[in-house]
Amino acid sequence: MLLILEYINQISKNPTLKQFKNIKNEIIWYLECKSNITKKEIYLDKKPISNNIVSLIDWFIKQKLKNIPFQYIIKKSSFFGRDFIVDYRALVPHIETESLFYELKKYEQVDNALEIGVGSGVICCTLSLEKIAKKILGTDISKPSIDLTKENIKNLSIRNVKIKKHDFLTAKFNQKFDLIISNPPYINLEDYYKLPTHIKHFEPQIALTDGADGLTFYHRFSIVLKDILNQSGRFYCEIGKKNSLQKIKNIFSKKGYVVSCINDLNNDVRFLKIMH
Repeated sequence: MLLILEYINQISKNPTLKQFKNIKNEIIWYLECKSNITKKEIYLDKKPISNNIVSLIDWFIKQKLKNIPFQYIIKKSSFFGRDFIVDYRALVPHIETESLFYELKKYEQVDNALEIGVGSGVICCTLSLEKIAKKILGTDISKPSIDLTKENIKNLSIRNVKIKKHDFLTAKFNQKFDLIISNPPYINLEDYYKLPTHIKHFEPQIALTDGADGLTFYHRFSIVLKDILNQSGRFYCEIGKKNSLQKIKNIFSKKGYVVSCINDLNNDVRFLKIMH
């Protein structure tokens, strides 16, 4: 009788799946999510394959061939050691963003924090769970993203995060914050159309590009920070391509802000820290 591992090995060698470099591991991870089978059982216990497992694997392969991101298929993603609900309503969280929390944990807990553009809520939820801030406000212009974030807040039993719909480019805030974080849509429109299919066709466009030069939100922040960031506060914004780094730094430095770089786990500049 054919074993599960043998079937996975056969499927993984299919020429149509050659484009997916990690397909074997992804099949196993998917089975762990959707069945009672563990990786250990697949590799060591030599379990025979069942019709149900064949159906699960075949369905997964069909989704992969549509270029649907793996996290959207399993409907979850890990961030800073926790699982979050993730789907088409928000961007897939990236491990590089976790580097921000190694920076934040160097400081004492602040009274309040603001995240602009919550997406799936991984940042604002982690701000709470890691006790970075006592009170957190998260905003987004996208109602689907807000709904997804609220699902994660409920799932993680978080009580000190409030979420509201807010258009950062036009609306104002009526308070100041000790800590502000944002991963704005920083991809320019030309580069957006060059993105891989699994990103461009499935992740929300509004979270990827500003529809212009990729700098719209940084200009807006440079104007409004004086009204929303406390004098001793810190603002962290994620950035994209290295060739935009100096442009973004100049946007803030010309307004008199102090700008420093925060590297990610690959030692690439991932965030800018902006202070008065």
